[in-house]
Amino acid sequence: MPAVSISLVPHPAHPADAISEVTFQAEAAGAGLRLRYAVVGNIAQIKAPTANGSMRRDELWTSTCFELFARRPDAITYTEFNFAANGDWAAYAFARYRDRAPDIACAPPRIEILVESDRLVITVELSAQLHDIDWTRAALGPAVIIETLEGERSYWALHHPADKPDFHLAQNFQLSLD
Repeated sequence: MPAVSISLVPHPAHPADAISEVTFQAEAAGAGLRLRYAVVGNIAQIKAPTANGSMRRDELWTSTCFELFARRPDAITYTEFNFAANGDWAAYAFARYRDRAPDIACAPPRIEILVESDRLVITVELSAQLHDIDWTRAALGPAVIIETLEGERSYWALHHPADKPDFHLAQNFQLSLD
């Protein structure tokens, strides 16, 4: 199955002066999923965690964060994954819109980070065992939050159906691998 690639757009109420482009790519990797987020712009202006990463941590979305929302077709339950630029990650289950279910017990994803002066690339490999998701049938909603050193945030997604950034809206789950 070929990779799906798309450019994300910033929320109009939160411009991204330091960033010129954010792209997202997803492809099946065996029974799992491989994601690639690429941010192009003045990467030196992006605030990102620098502490030793690869830990499961909450509230990654309060700074620069790469996210994926996934749900089964026609379901109201969904899963949210967060990935930080230092390798930290989080995974949450929701029973319905913004109604958290018990945390997901899962193995950590494999995260690779490439930082250049004009590009930041995060590659993530999610296993098939993550929350019993059939990636080939899932409705995906990629999202990115970019925080600058000055504390300004831009919010990137497929589209923004509300006045305020809200990646949890069902309208954001529009990408599929099939």
